[in-house]
Amino acid sequence: MEFSRPRRDFESLGPAETPIQVRGEAPNELLMLRNCHDCAINVVGSCAKVICENLQNVQLVLDAGVLSRSFDIIGCSNCSFTFARVCETIQCDSSQRCVIQLHAEFTASSSCVCAASTGVSVSHPTGGTVNVDNVEQVSVKLVTEGDNEPQLRVRALVRVTDAGYPVPS
Repeated sequence: MEFSRPRRDFESLGPAETPIQVRGEAPNELLMLRNCHDCAINVVGSCAKVICENLQNVQLVLDAGVLSRSFDIIGCSNCSFTFARVCETIQCDSSQRCVIQLHAEFTASSSCVCAASTGVSVSHPTGGTVNVDNVEQVSVKLVTEGDNEPQLRVRALVRVTDAGYPVPS
């Protein structure tokens, strides 16, 4: 038996000159933002998962109060995603020229996976920046080596040839 979680859809938000507030109202809720463009969106409240699909020129901030465990970025372009709170799983798929700014508490147990994306930048306040380009799938992890400061590193990388075939590396 499949568990059905409550879902709230926000479609075609924007363009707007002031930030648009999207509020999650339940800890097990799914928030779906689809086809939004040319605006800033602040996600507040409580939810289990946020899915952003086909956003264009959007600056999205996941507020510090949001307890979202999972965040999906699908088919977005020219967007920035700022996490004011740690999110356990971030999945970026089929997106272009996006910036993902992780929260400082993002740790080795957290996951940020980018697939079929180009020009995606993943940054951490103390761990630096990793650029993801022309890859089939990549996992970005925060790694501590010896006494050094934690750094973002690419793990489990699969590159794509010019012909579009994956090449393991």
